[in-house]
Amino acid sequence: NLVANPPRVWAQRPGLLETTFNTAVGTSFAAVTALTKDGSGNIYVAYGSTVKKISSAGATSLTITTADSVNGLAVDSAGNIIVATRVSGIYRYTSAGALDSTFNTNAYSGSTAAGNYLSNSVLSGVAVQTVTNGRIIVTSAGANSTNRLVGVQDLPTTASNAGKLDSTFTQTSITSTMGTPSGLHLDSSNNIYVMGPVGMGYLKRLSSNGTFSTADNTFNTAITSGLSSTPTAVAVDALGNVFVVGPFTGNVKKFSSTGAADTTFNTNTAAAALGTGANTAVLQSDGKLVVGGSFTAKLKRFNTDGTLDTTFSYDSATGGTVNKALLLTDGYILVGTASTPFIKKVYTTYVAPNAPGIPTAV
Repeated sequence: NLVANPPRVWAQRPGLLETTFNTAVGTSFAAVTALTKDGSGNIYVAYGSTVKKISSAGATSLTITTADSVNGLAVDSAGNIIVATRVSGIYRYTSAGALDSTFNTNAYSGSTAAGNYLSNSVLSGVAVQTVTNGRIIVTSAGANSTNRLVGVQDLPTTASNAGKLDSTFTQTSITSTMGTPSGLHLDSSNNIYVMGPVGMGYLKRLSSNGTFSTADNTFNTAITSGLSSTPTAVAVDALGNVFVVGPFTGNVKKFSSTGAADTTFNTNTAAAALGTGANTAVLQSDGKLVVGGSFTAKLKRFNTDGTLDTTFSYDSATGGTVNKALLLTDGYILVGTASTPFIKKVYTTYVAPNAPGIPTAV
């Protein structure tokens, strides 16, 4: 319980909806497949073959129609929008929404369709590293004799190289014998986390250049013993601790940067009875973990010790299953759901009546 002197009635509490944003956004979406943001706080939402750019206030400023269903989104330092489609390839759009035809015609030799990248290969994730000139990381099913993890030049010194394979990135680290990747995550040091089947040990960490360092190999061997099925999402804190959600016992687990299981956290999480169906995870700046999915309540928050945060109570009356979640620049959590209203902005802290400014993550 929170005590204020003098006693205070809170206008909003963690988990409730920020109605101004939700009213502005409306319901002109469908089941959300990807969420991301840029450095200015703009939000990018993908559903079906559509990508929309939305301001932090909820105003839609851009709509892009892609060639295929969108499986992944990223925004680079120049504001370009990187779209990974289901089987048509990756595309880069300018901040104004124009297709960058130069980037898309630089398909590498293994591609069978001009203007596409990794065509005829189901793409499962895309992210942009904050390395020199940027690098786009893509995970795929590896059709057309391609590799399952590739690095693509994004903003090279020579503009004509944009969209081509990055020769400084090792393209063969995830092989066909490991199976097909199902997802991708980058930490703040540009290390790569690839989710996949048992042949992949369920989760592998690679260095930023696509290689396995000695530390990565130690991590990968250790974490495999702590998982029993393919994760659905990964989050990494500033200390390198790795939070994994998925359809395994406990549904949420925490591992150290060396892959050692945090048994205290994992036991508490299991005791909190999250339930099956965890789809997405996001870390707040204070270390609290927010998990969304199809389980009862749809969105829950965990304290740093793995116990359930009982101060957080999500309004799950609309929206259904939480497919994606994103911590916004202004401190709110953005939730992308499977049914109307599809996009919801959620408080992360208590807010007093007529409080100045906007809340920040607690």
